[in-house]
Amino acid sequence: MRVLVSGTSGVLGHLIAEELKDRQHDVVSAARRKVAGSAQLRLDVTDEAAVRAAAQGLDAAVLCPILSVSAPAARWLAEEGVRRIVCFSSNNVGIDEESAVYRALAEAEASLESVGAEMVILRPTMIYGHVEDGNLSKLLRFAQRFGFLPCPGKGAALQQPVHISDVARVGADAIGAEHPSGAFAVSGPKALETAQLFGHVLKAAGKPSSSVLKLPLGPLKLAAAGAEAIGLNLPLKTAQLARIERDKLPTLPAPPEFEARTHLEDGLAALATELAAWGTQG
Repeated sequence: MRVLVSGTSGVLGHLIAEELKDRQHDVVSAARRKVAGSAQLRLDVTDEAAVRAAAQGLDAAVLCPILSVSAPAARWLAEEGVRRIVCFSSNNVGIDEESAVYRALAEAEASLESVGAEMVILRPTMIYGHVEDGNLSKLLRFAQRFGFLPCPGKGAALQQPVHISDVARVGADAIGAEHPSGAFAVSGPKALETAQLFGHVLKAAGKPSSSVLKLPLGPLKLAAAGAEAIGLNLPLKTAQLARIERDKLPTLPAPPEFEARTHLEDGLAALATELAAWGTQG
């Protein structure tokens, strides 16, 4: 199959493209900013003419930019006859309806319900596994530097993080005719409480797993509200603190026959090693 993968300058897009190449597909790698010396197609998924031109001769496409950005491109590809299109949303669409970000994603999902193509929408839970993931990599850096992790609230909310390699694998699987169309959640192999997750992060950082400092939400909410009132930008906003003790478990069924391969302990250990190498290079 001839498959377009957009967003290959990012980690997820790169992994999906490599996975598809390993499966002997004819892959067109594309990114908004072409990497010097690469064979990537320069493609802005918000550029209708460019997307329609790129659609010619394709059997399938995997759009890695978040769905609130890539939904129009999915429609244009479908109109040009691309048979199967895979896009990425977020599991939080089914959890955090008050958030403007996830409302926009829900609207983007709804906008693709009537397109003339086989649509697969993947909703990952918290993705981790690379140094710029913005989630567990940040916690690992903090734990390595300070030896503890602050945990707002009781730390009882359930999380089910998924390694980026598992997300890439199911993204590649989804182009196949045997994979049904529709929306699916993509999660890791195990659900655990936030405080337990933080303990695993500390262990991967070489620190005592018990060094989780639970912080009462009341004072944190007051501090965040005060900071926002004077224009300070804190890592956690009042709206986030209001929702921080909600479970983040999958809200949709998993793709058929999908089973996450990377266990949290292994994924965090590999991430800690990668962070150490990254720091040495820096």
